[in-house]
Amino acid sequence: MRRLFTVLAIGQLTVFGCSDTGFLSTWVNPDFSKPALSHVLVIGVSEQESGRRFWEGAFAEELDNQGVMAEESFLLIPSRGALTKEAVIAVVREKKLDGVLVTRLLAVTQGRDESPASAATVVPHVPQHGEPYYGGWYDYYTRAHALSTEPGETVAEVVVTLETNLYDAKTGTLVWSGQTQTFRPSHAADVIGPTTQLVAMELATKKLITARN
Repeated sequence: MRRLFTVLAIGQLTVFGCSDTGFLSTWVNPDFSKPALSHVLVIGVSEQESGRRFWEGAFAEELDNQGVMAEESFLLIPSRGALTKEAVIAVVREKKLDGVLVTRLLAVTQGRDESPASAATVVPHVPQHGEPYYGGWYDYYTRAHALSTEPGETVAEVVVTLETNLYDAKTGTLVWSGQTQTFRPSHAADVIGPTTQLVAMELATKKLITARN
């Protein structure tokens, strides 16, 4: 089964120990000089509607804690497949959004070698000019939605890696990108809660988001 938000399957896995979440890498666009973003559309890349809803709801709540107005895409653009560019642009214009935040699953890796998860190699990154990062938020989203990740079969210690990108909604410019890793999660909440809190606080600390007046 093709899954991008395999995070939601973690509840079915056998894992041991307490979870821990932190950044693998972060990047800030040095050329971004506009006012901090205060009204953001949150998109969770998932082929499963439940995964999308779970992620977007949690992230919107954390952004709200920072005073940022966050819109969950599933409430504005119901879709069982990939979101269309036209639909998202229409929402951006209607709601007068200034930011688009997109999160995707990069990998679910395991502590044993019997059956490794099939996913791209994850390394600390600096977004390079060119697609998909600098092709705008929609180019990144469509590339992410087209990928798939299959969890392995034997699990002793699970590591879940997510990537979150924040874009300027009007220009499509990549403002911030970060990869997070959660070690030894026992269920989805161990990944989603700490990750959304960590990223929202980082964006606020870097003054890339701000409370809406």
